[in-house]
Amino acid sequence: MTAPQGDAPLLSLRNLETYYGPIMAIRGVSLDIRRGQVVTVLGANGAGKTTLLRTISGIMDPEKGQVMFEGRDITGWEPHRVVRAGIVHVPEGREVFPLLTVDENLTLGAYTRSDRAGIAADRERVYTHFPALAERRGQEAGTLSGGQQQMLAIGRGLMLRPALMLLDEPSLGLSPLLTREIFAILRRLNRDEGITMMLVEQNAAVALKLADEGHVMELGRVVMSGSAERLAASEDIRSFYLGAAAQGGRGERRWKRRKTWR
Repeated sequence: MTAPQGDAPLLSLRNLETYYGPIMAIRGVSLDIRRGQVVTVLGANGAGKTTLLRTISGIMDPEKGQVMFEGRDITGWEPHRVVRAGIVHVPEGREVFPLLTVDENLTLGAYTRSDRAGIAADRERVYTHFPALAERRGQEAGTLSGGQQQMLAIGRGLMLRPALMLLDEPSLGLSPLLTREIFAILRRLNRDEGITMMLVEQNAAVALKLADEGHVMELGRVVMSGSAERLAASEDIRSFYLGAAAQGGRGERRWKRRKTWR
């Protein structure tokens, strides 16, 4: 569900630099996300993908650069302000509250809201999207399967009625069957509810099937950008993710040059 290209970006990142101590984890990253898009960020472990999401959501402050959301400069905002602005971060590893029930986890997801009737309605809406959770609403979250916990983490994020969802490795630790189920739900949320998504993934195949556009990161930099269709057809992407880059070093040399397709 791609927004018209003439629309102003929902999110704009400009020349971001973020450090872990003395180490520069994000190196001059600039990109735009338009309302209604799904944008994926691909890359190996240590490429800077998670740091990028944490910088957007306010968990980490950039040393340089700018984060613009809906026309406002939110650079360096505290996470609670970022959430209230309409950005929800679904972290890697789910991070549900294990001793609380499914119902209680969802209610806590709406902690910035005070409209009880709306919260109750949205909780039922989450259960419509995730029937497996509806069957376990009184069950402690720590006893759920990995796939069910991922559903709960996404559902908890939906309780804030986000304009933008940041999803960090939603397929991590899941079977191929559960991964397909989770991504089918994400596709439905984007298509039917118009939720804009920024998706960090190592599973390039499933991420590019869902996304409109993609960016590939390496050592903190964006080294390749373009439509998901073009990236999926790229020999560079296939070589890098299928391991053929080791054959003659051709893939490694290609990644030294940033490529952008529109």
